[in-house]
Amino acid sequence: MSNAVTLEIRAGVADLRLNRPDKMNAVDEGIMTWLYEALVTLRENKSVRVVVLSGNGKAFCSGLDFSNFGDMLSGDLSTDSAAEAYDDLSEARANYAQQIGWGWQELSVPVIAAVHGAAIGGGLNIAQGKENAEQLRSGSCARGAYRGE
Repeated sequence: MSNAVTLEIRAGVADLRLNRPDKMNAVDEGIMTWLYEALVTLRENKSVRVVVLSGNGKAFCSGLDFSNFGDMLSGDLSTDSAAEAYDDLSEARANYAQQIGWGWQELSVPVIAAVHGAAIGGGLNIAQGKENAEQLRSGSCARGAYRGE
């Protein structure tokens, strides 16, 4: 995978971790790309029986990395690459950005989000994939944020 997202598969358990602890695992273009690639890998790997999704550091995921907006304004991140994030990629009509939340629904195995600290905005979207939605609804969810213990 990458330094921003790690994937280790051992004995049928896929350990997928967000790894930007200095940014509280904020979602940037790299995390979006590598999470999507991990979803493709997990869909194709028939030895996987369960996926455990977590984040390194003090938060599961603090949501969108807003420094990307500054990069787009300065020209460091092209608006073309940002626009590509909204291209439709699935039969369910989910675009690239939505795939990192919706893609968990398309896996045939259980997905467990080990949420600790904050799960805000896009982080909550990632955590709510598949079986996790009901667990989070019964927890502390408000205005697109979940604060786990």
